[in-house]
Amino acid sequence: MSPDFAQRSAARLPESPASLVPGLGAVLDLLDRFVLKPLRDARETRRAYIELMALDDRQLADIGLRRSEIEQALAAPQLRLEPASTGPRSAEPVNSNDRPRRAA
Repeated sequence: MSPDFAQRSAARLPESPASLVPGLGAVLDLLDRFVLKPLRDARETRRAYIELMALDDRQLADIGLRRSEIEQALAAPQLRLEPASTGPRSAEPVNSNDRPRRAA
């Protein structure tokens, strides 16, 4: 194969496979949106389920979950697993015993 033939062949190749057939780009977008993305999401959910089920009850309690709530928590669309806020904290401890007490 001569270098001249390779240059001419490369010049005739389309930029993307979607440009070979009119409308193929739209079909690929629909395939990605309605088939591939749900499959990726299901795989991520399954992976998260396995990881959460591997935690013991104390670790689950630390993140505010019970074992019976794992499926429901993963099904919630608003669930975002982000690190806890590192904003300013109150100087007073939560379990302060300095408050005045009243008799019952």
